[in-house]
Amino acid sequence: FPSDQISKKLNINKEERIVYLKRLRFINEEPVVVEITYIPKKFVNEKKLNEFFESKYNYALSENYKIKEMQKEYMGVLPNRDIKELLNIKENIPVFKLENTAILENGEIFEYTKAFYNQEKYKFLEILKKDIDKY
Repeated sequence: FPSDQISKKLNINKEERIVYLKRLRFINEEPVVVEITYIPKKFVNEKKLNEFFESKYNYALSENYKIKEMQKEYMGVLPNRDIKELLNIKENIPVFKLENTAILENGEIFEYTKAFYNQEKYKFLEILKKDIDKY
């Protein structure tokens, strides 16, 4: 069951079940990202858990959940002890934190994710293109 904070982020009732997924991602056998995802259980077909765990977005497409919007917020934070240990960070240095909310076409929230990136091992490049004739 979600905490008060998570139920608000997912815009669900505190009595609704959620799926909690915590992943540690590696590059060249070094831990670089801790990803913590919360998804309302109603969106997860238990018969397709392998597909879901492999790629939540490919899974969403296969189940006809159409994501219309993603809200992403990046910030620098000092990691807690758990994140420091998972990312093998010895000193008290900041990490990049991403909070991502994926919203479906019907307005329901498909997921809320917090990701913590070791800023010494990871960098971001974001290129956004828009056809200005189609606003």
